Amino acid sequence: MAVAVIIGLIIGTAFTYGILSMTMPQAPAEQAPSAEYEQQIKQLQDRIAELEAQLAAAGKIQEYTIGVTLPISGELSSIGSQWENALNMGL
Repeated sequence: MAVAVIIGLIIGTAFTYGILSMTMPQAPAEQAPSAEYEQQIKQLQDRIAELEAQLAAAGKIQEYTIGVTLPISGELSSIGSQWENALNMGL
């Protein structure tokens, strides 16, 4: 859950950066970006680095084993084998 929130924050930050870059007026090529613009970029870069550090700290992968009962023999064996094939495709 925490990993999903952190990933969402990273994506949201990148999306916000993209929106800001589209809506802010573009400086002519011969002019340097304004100090305010550079400050906003620095803040976003710092926030991304912070979120990446949190993501790395929370990057523990949890594995879950899921069991299933299928009718492999008997009257429903034809359906059970189809379900088994579908489950194996998901692995």
